[in-house]
Amino acid sequence: MSKTIRLLSTYKGHRPQTILTVDDATATALLAGGLNATTDLTGGVRYVPPILPPQVLPAAFQIDANGAVSLVGAGFQVAVPTGGTRRRAVFVGDSLTQHGQPGKTGPEYQLQFSITTITSAANFGGITWIAYAMVDGRANGGVAQTVAGNLFTDSRGWVAWQAAGDTIGQYVDVSVGGWHYLKSGTYANSGITLAVRGASAPVPNATSAVQTAGSPITSDYNLIGYVAWVAGAFGDTFYDYEAFAIAGASSADILKFAPQAFLLDTEVAVIMGGVNDLPTTDAACNVTVANLKGIIDIASAKARRVYVQEIFPNPSATPAIVKNLAYVSQMIKAYCATKKNVKFVSAYGKMVNANTWVVGSGAGGRAGVFNPADNLHTQPYGGWIGGSAVVDAMSKDYPIEAPEYTTLDTWNPVLQIGSLNTNPTLRGSAGAGSGSNGITGPIPDGWTGARSGGGVQVCVTSFKPAPDGGLDLFAMAVSGAGAAGEYHEISQIVPLPTNVTAGDYVQLVAETCILSTTGNGIGTLTIYAAGGATQLPYLLQTSRAIQTFTTEAPVLKLRSFPMEILQGVTSFTMRLRVGCAYTAGVSGAGEIGFRKFRFEKCAAPVYGVQ
Repeated sequence: MSKTIRLLSTYKGHRPQTILTVDDATATALLAGGLNATTDLTGGVRYVPPILPPQVLPAAFQIDANGAVSLVGAGFQVAVPTGGTRRRAVFVGDSLTQHGQPGKTGPEYQLQFSITTITSAANFGGITWIAYAMVDGRANGGVAQTVAGNLFTDSRGWVAWQAAGDTIGQYVDVSVGGWHYLKSGTYANSGITLAVRGASAPVPNATSAVQTAGSPITSDYNLIGYVAWVAGAFGDTFYDYEAFAIAGASSADILKFAPQAFLLDTEVAVIMGGVNDLPTTDAACNVTVANLKGIIDIASAKARRVYVQEIFPNPSATPAIVKNLAYVSQMIKAYCATKKNVKFVSAYGKMVNANTWVVGSGAGGRAGVFNPADNLHTQPYGGWIGGSAVVDAMSKDYPIEAPEYTTLDTWNPVLQIGSLNTNPTLRGSAGAGSGSNGITGPIPDGWTGARSGGGVQVCVTSFKPAPDGGLDLFAMAVSGAGAAGEYHEISQIVPLPTNVTAGDYVQLVAETCILSTTGNGIGTLTIYAAGGATQLPYLLQTSRAIQTFTTEAPVLKLRSFPMEILQGVTSFTMRLRVGCAYTAGVSGAGEIGFRKFRFEKCAAPVYGVQ
């Protein structure tokens, strides 16, 4: 027998308010105490399983010695996507993809110190094979430290970690590239995460000290990459958005570590790689193409749908390399056309100015697209353009959900559902801080406005219509900064309820929109929470100026990766922070809108196999 219920908390990837039909035993367990489910279906949304594309599986008939006929795989393992209830999107690539929610294959990857430095980089060949290393921030109860430990390689090039004061841990083979968590000898929660490119040879018999600074953080999205713009467009359409990407990775590197992205059931994969190959010959082009085909094969066998981005323009490359990268993209486009579940997408033409596109000179990129420091990596405006091509393609297969209109949402300790903070949709005007610290205009109920110490920046607040037709945005228009790093913020202290304690999982949910920028634009856009000096979860930030936007940016609907509350944390301070860019003595200006900033309890994340 079966029973239909409405979930009150997350269950096997299904969000609260989902209506499910389950067997009697499961229903009884979920209904016990009325905490996880109810038979009252009012306000619920019935679960509709995803429609899976047809699968064509290679196989062959086999006749044994007795004449029995059976159907078997045709001499190799057949990779078949399994059915699942979690819609998971993964992004695979290099630094142009890196600035999304980091892909994680185990719980150790959650907390990292904000700054980790390998102090003897030359010992490891200038870190040509290890892209970065981050120390586990759970050590020392989250207290910042400067002496972290030492990394070692043996004669095989395997790597071991020794936390300061501990014995050395086991040597680990990292030759497959990707992400590896190395444990120290005996200390708990004192390991280190290595991001290894994979194709480059390690340096054997080497050692280097590692130092750290700051508080342990989790960091999800940075607007300088395209992933944040894709995740923000689709919001709750997918449960997880994870970027398996390493700066400096070649197509050969990506081919090695790509399988880690598909250790869990995957709905969508987005792939972009090859910009670091810099092919100068036809033979080099063929190598890049072969690597990219291999990556596409892995993704198309594991994900239901795959979107392959054309390699972004590289204004800093020579004309010969740019031409060869174009040949690579043309061959990959043709290969994608042979795959039933693969689409080729391109933002190339929108990222360059066709009338002035002069390769090898740094000129010709569309204004505001590329970082002027290297003419390769994107500014937030370039990330938006690059992401828009993926959004356009994906939205034909996964319609973008309508915005939510719920405005009253507070924590219900019995039902274990609701927002842990008050006024998460930023309504009203009874907050504190208006009329001082350069702030003119309303502050939402329960929130406090402030300005960075010693700053002269001014901030005009208001409520403005949202471009998607949802609730009005609480807008912060900033201008007139007197130095770099100035900002205005609204904040709110959130004491954790007695039934939300260490070991539980929480996440940040926010909706934001770039309304306009002028001149140097916005230098600071940060959405984060601070649990004292012990935990700092960042949902959104930008490490390059937000410029060139007028009124064309979409509302971004972002959800952080689940974060485990550490022992001793009893409250968080939530902050929305906006500041002008300041360059060569000149302040920029701009306006950012916010519609939601919510802190909620959630289910523990599901990880792949380490």
